[in-house]
Amino acid sequence: VRLSDEELKRKAAEAAIAGGSIEEQKRTIQLAARLKYPSLAPYIEGGLKASDIASQFVKRKTDVLELAEGAVDIFDTDVQAAMSGDKLMSDYDYELRLRSNPAWRKTRAANEGAAGFLDSILKMWGKVG
Repeated sequence: VRLSDEELKRKAAEAAIAGGSIEEQKRTIQLAARLKYPSLAPYIEGGLKASDIASQFVKRKTDVLELAEGAVDIFDTDVQAAMSGDKLMSDYDYELRLRSNPAWRKTRAANEGAAGFLDSILKMWGKVG
């Protein structure tokens, strides 16, 4: 859950007043995360953070699209799509989503796959040995 600087300051101030606590502020943030990501609710209740779960999607996008480390974060549209909804997106569906991104066509893996496919066709037609 993204908090603005102002919201973060307000939560810190609420935790500092009498009767306030950091634990209470953590609970409100966890509740907001469970509402935003219903598919993650059991994991969040178990103590994981949305960012813990997002890290697998961040890493996969970085690898598939051959991006620099740190170029993708939890708020990336593909990562959000994978975590939102009634259930987590499967690895297969997430990879298909990433490969539908025009940037994937410029990756080394896409070019090697296309070259291999073309080579197979040429071999079938007897154009290459």
